[in-house]
Amino acid sequence: MTLREQGYPDPVVLDLAPDTFFDNHSHEFSSFAYLVAGEFTVKSATGTTTAHAGESFKVKSRVVHSSWPGTEGAKIQTGRKTA
Repeated sequence: MTLREQGYPDPVVLDLAPDTFFDNHSHEFSSFAYLVAGEFTVKSATGTTTAHAGESFKVKSRVVHSSWPGTEGAKIQTGRKTA
């Protein structure tokens, strides 16, 4: 099932450099991300999750989290859904 079919319109692909770090923040939308290459870590109050190429993850709206790519960077296809 595609991102659009799951209610995530207009997916985009992000290429993130290894030195990228997103400090604590939240979104007014839920996001779904599929790792095309590399790895990507998301840390919130409920724990830390690292996704690798071929895996996916979701972040619910209004969840405070930080996130960063692995040492090789990350290529992520992601979509946003307002809920």
